[in-house]
Amino acid sequence: MGIDNFCVRLEQALHEALHGGGNWKLGRMWPGAWNRMLMKLLRDAEAESGRPLTQREVLKGVVKNMKDDRIPLNFTAWRGP
Repeated sequence: MGIDNFCVRLEQALHEALHGGGNWKLGRMWPGAWNRMLMKLLRDAEAESGRPLTQREVLKGVVKNMKDDRIPLNFTAWRGP
C-alpha cells in the first residue's frame, strides 16, 4: 500500500493551507499541519492498541480526517507533475 496510490486533486490554496500555508519549512513545524496531525493520530492509536495498525485501520483513520477537513475522497494514483 504505497502513499502514491492515495492522492487526491486539490485546489492549490487548500493544499498549501493544509501543509502550513505554502512554506514547507514552516509547515513542518506548525502543529496543525495535516501530516503532523495525522501521524500523531496514528501513533496515538497504535500506542492505545499496543500493536501496529493494520492497513485497513490506517486508511479508516485517514478517511475520517479527510471527511472532517472536507478533503475529497476520490483517490487517484500520482502521475507526476
